[in-house]
Amino acid sequence: MQHIFVYCLNLGRLEIHLARLSPIAAQDVQATLAELTARTIAQQALLCGGVNIRCSCGAC
Repeated sequence: MQHIFVYCLNLGRLEIHLARLSPIAAQDVQATLAELTARTIAQQALLCGGVNIRCSCGAC
């Protein structure tokens, strides 16, 4: 498993980091970005005292 740390995420920076690694499947990159997004939102929500989630992912 390869790990990359992108402290300021934007497409250009991501492409630079990915170019330095052996090939990674696009779906793996997308899954990693989705998890990073979810973890970041969760961390910030906890730092703000938590939130009540009533609906997520447009399912309601």
